[in-house]
Amino acid sequence: MEENQTPKQDMVDRKAAWIERMFDKLYAATIKNPYGALLVVSVLMNIWQFNIAANKDVRWQEDITKLNDKINAAVERSVQRELPKQMVTIQAKQDSVSKNVDTSLLNLNGTLETVRKLIKNKK
Repeated sequence: MEENQTPKQDMVDRKAAWIERMFDKLYAATIKNPYGALLVVSVLMNIWQFNIAANKDVRWQEDITKLNDKINAAVERSVQRELPKQMVTIQAKQDSVSKNVDTSLLNLNGTLETVRKLIKNKK
């Protein structure tokens, strides 16, 4: 081992050596007893597949959440673009209704004054 080696590189080298030793032991066990080694590998594969299946639901929920967030953001942008256009038409309708109400009130006041004049003239 070199003296100038960093602690991180030393850790990587140790892990690589450990993995190499494990494969050597697995190979020796396979040569000595193939059925036992296959049984151990089979159990490890089953555990690994179980972990993958268990994490699948979590990843699926994360994907759905991300998709929902994207949809919500798109809808929000669309609403922000369309809202002023819709508000213009709503404001125009409100102005029209307001003018009609004002005109109706003026007409009603005019009619009321006419009725009062007729009542005074009849007396």
